[in-house]
Amino acid sequence: HDRVRAKLEREPVEDLRIDFEDGYGPRPDAEEDEAAARAARLVSEAYANGTAAPYMGIRMKCMEAGVRDRGIRTTDVFLTGLMEAGGLPEGLVLTLPKVTYPEQVTAFVQLLEAFEKAHGLDAGRIGFEIQIETS
Repeated sequence: HDRVRAKLEREPVEDLRIDFEDGYGPRPDAEEDEAAARAARLVSEAYANGTAAPYMGIRMKCMEAGVRDRGIRTTDVFLTGLMEAGGLPEGLVLTLPKVTYPEQVTAFVQLLEAFEKAHGLDAGRIGFEIQIETS
């Protein structure tokens, strides 16, 4: 009990995602672009001032056809914002939600590889997790 209490006082949140998926819902492009840019600024500030969770990132919209382009755009705006603020934090983790086909993961890997290459980052620098949902 004492160890749990001490842990919660020292580090109450270990892993945090800013949600651009279901919890955020559909928005006009300009609004979501600004929100993704703001998320990047806030994450950068949190790491800079020591208040960040050890692992932080976003949960983008999924790779299904209807929202794929929006999810890719949000991811790009967020990552570009982090780069402009000084680089990617060590604890950065992205969440690829609602994966229904292996090809969606492959496409996301290719997207991240292209971003890494374009920004001179080491291959595999951007970590991500997949979220599989079934009905």
